[in-house]
Amino acid sequence: MKAYANGVNDFINQLSYRDFPYEFKLLNYAPEPWTVEKTVLVNVMMGYLSRTMDDLYFSRLQQFFSQHDLKELFPIFYPIPYPVIPEYEKRLPLKKLTDAEQSTFLSSLRNRSKNENLMEEYCLIDRESFGSNNWVVAGSKTKTGKPILANDPHLGLQVPSVWYEAQLNCPDFDVYGVTLPGEPFVVIGFNRYIAWGMTNCGWDVTDLYRETFDNERHDHYLFEGNWRPVEKISQVIRIKNEPDTTIILEYTHRGPIIARNGEYFSMQWTGNQINFDGVTVYYLNKARNYNEYRQALQFYGCPAQNFVYADLEGNIAMTCTGKNPIRKNGFGRSVADGSNDQSEWIGFTPFQELPTSLNPEQGYLASANQQPINQPKPYFGWDWPTDYRARRINTLLKNHNQLDVKEIMRFQTDVYAVRAEVFVPFIIQAYEKQTDLLKDAAIDSMLYFLKNWNYEMRKDEVGATIFDSFMHNFISKTWKDHFPEGAFLLPNEFVLERLAKNDPGSKWFDDIKTPEKEDRDEIIRRSLLDTKNQLTAELGPMISSWKWERYHKTRIPHLSRLKPLGIEPFPNNGGVGTVNVGPGRTNSFGPSWRMIVSLEQPIRAWGVYPGGQSGNPASKHYLDFLQTWKNEQYFELLFPEKSSDLSTAMTELKVSIIPNQNEPEPKRKE
Repeated sequence: MKAYANGVNDFINQLSYRDFPYEFKLLNYAPEPWTVEKTVLVNVMMGYLSRTMDDLYFSRLQQFFSQHDLKELFPIFYPIPYPVIPEYEKRLPLKKLTDAEQSTFLSSLRNRSKNENLMEEYCLIDRESFGSNNWVVAGSKTKTGKPILANDPHLGLQVPSVWYEAQLNCPDFDVYGVTLPGEPFVVIGFNRYIAWGMTNCGWDVTDLYRETFDNERHDHYLFEGNWRPVEKISQVIRIKNEPDTTIILEYTHRGPIIARNGEYFSMQWTGNQINFDGVTVYYLNKARNYNEYRQALQFYGCPAQNFVYADLEGNIAMTCTGKNPIRKNGFGRSVADGSNDQSEWIGFTPFQELPTSLNPEQGYLASANQQPINQPKPYFGWDWPTDYRARRINTLLKNHNQLDVKEIMRFQTDVYAVRAEVFVPFIIQAYEKQTDLLKDAAIDSMLYFLKNWNYEMRKDEVGATIFDSFMHNFISKTWKDHFPEGAFLLPNEFVLERLAKNDPGSKWFDDIKTPEKEDRDEIIRRSLLDTKNQLTAELGPMISSWKWERYHKTRIPHLSRLKPLGIEPFPNNGGVGTVNVGPGRTNSFGPSWRMIVSLEQPIRAWGVYPGGQSGNPASKHYLDFLQTWKNEQYFELLFPEKSSDLSTAMTELKVSIIPNQNEPEPKRKE
């Protein structure tokens, strides 16, 4: 990491003002020297994927709903057909501890949490749309008899891209994949022996505590009957053309004090702790087998990730890893009382107990941010997106054998909407049951398109537009009158699916603002009527023209948000809950990198991301991957053992970096 920083700074030192990237000129500042600390902060920023305010939102709902209602609307555990780890209890039986053993275990965790040697401590041991996909198929299900691994992390799209494609070749390792600006290692990729990828676990690793302060200055906070001093750190914020501003950061022993709507909370988050995520990625770059993959994962902290794996020996694996808090009581779903220790973190789930699978009988493993295990263990979280993508991926992998790379590409760009398969039949049923409804030619036409739709969210599909608009209205009409105005937390769609299937007369379908008691079908009919009116106003009265490409666009903004430098909205396949995800009317979120690796000998791989290798808009490489990504196609990733293996025609520029032979070797600490 130090050598990486030195290299960045050496390049900066060679630049004159005229050579600065144009962003520096637009903002009128010069690049600062790079440091190892900034590389660490790159990893910390990725940890923001795991930081939420759900504790605060859920606490507000606790004041509005009964415990019975909350249990129905926000279940702690909901069995799903395809968890990330299909045989968690079978492969990792957990011994039930006696009371004495439990006490000893908790005491051990408390002592361990006080240990200042955190490295040693850790080695021992829209929610419907956002996320990522990864899966791996064993050789028993492929044409080559070798594993195939796929990963497409879903992130905010931008240019220059969040990713930079690279091969790092040196005596210690030879690895290919994507890295982040400021990150010296390949984050997702493969080497000559293994391949790996990541998706977000969705564990609850952020807790909020309502603190009791002695005064408005927050000099002390109450904990277990004692007033503890609030740690205060001054930080200077430099502001262009204005005097510097000093702010005071305040901390309790749990973490920083944050303000929300006039209230103050301390925030405990795994991202605020000492983590060694860069160590994990470094060792993955060098790993040659399953044991080395597992050793690398022991260092990982935040954000918790599902690490998928395959190797040349034919092994496939999935491990859900990261720091997962063990709380003294409860599982951190609402704001806790900070004046006592009842909700303290007393340690983290030991690494060997984290959900993992190696070479399962089913011949594949897949994660799409769904629930990790089918066991009611709330310390692994409680609020995952509905498992539509997971259902579709598992269905495709389970029902196909003799898979090849082309089929995996087709799966990765699949736009079949499982949620439409779930809800469209209820729409049809709501009208077929009511023979006395006044005929509405427009509604009849909409029903025709829904009945004859194949549930694929493709650009030329009318049914996709009708369904997506309908779901917005159906969700709003079901929940809006029951929830407080401005509620940020609504039930996941699996709750709505369960009610629609099993309880069509549920009180949640009743519109409490009317004297009548509405049921599922009445709310569906009202939602479709609203959909007709909205789409007619926006797209015109000709329903056959309501194609998805007119309603749904993808926009890729520039990092600076300067409009001329970004990519204007364009039609795109995919929608909410599809494998090839594309949430929102005009969205800037989706597959930021598509990668497929066939663990043959030699390894072959394919990939693409929506952008280019250059950040300069005047360069031909600024957007030279974009059209391939739009077309749902891939580049084969060349993986030469040495640069001379590339022909002259394939080489655009060659730069030789020669170490200074006169520079003394740095002294190494044992």
